[in-house]
Amino acid sequence: MKEAASLNLSNDVEQAASLFESMHGSDQRVLWVAGGSAAYRSGIVMGLADKIRVPFLDIGKTLSAALLDVSPNLRPVSVEDCFYDLLDAGEGATRCLDLLDILFEETLLLDAVSLIHASSRRFRIVASWPGHADGDKLFYAPSEHPSHVEFQPAKFGGNFYLAS
Repeated sequence: MKEAASLNLSNDVEQAASLFESMHGSDQRVLWVAGGSAAYRSGIVMGLADKIRVPFLDIGKTLSAALLDVSPNLRPVSVEDCFYDLLDAGEGATRCLDLLDILFEETLLLDAVSLIHASSRRFRIVASWPGHADGDKLFYAPSEHPSHVEFQPAKFGGNFYLAS
């Protein structure tokens, strides 16, 4: 059973890498990895980062650590700079981002999708989508929740890979 899961993960990493490489030179600069469990998506993004030899960033861990030094009242005005500092710390033109739930935290007053899209002007991005996919749309949180997001990656210069 464990071998089958490992084989599926390897297959998903290969397919996501192929899709990401096919986006090179196009207007698409963000590949969202959706579907499966959070741990499985993390495995895909981490495997892809390893395969294409680019930085893997656990945004939840690193951004929350950076924001601990910031007064809670100043976090909404500091979070974007902290996020960009994390991206700038690595080398190369691609970033693999995981555990993005912190970007949807209500108190930070962020538009997470726009932030990732804006960062794609400087970097090609692979990002683990913390919600679910349905058709050509990605969703975060139930529609009645204040953090609800619904969008089509293609309209934001991106694409998405649906994990098996």
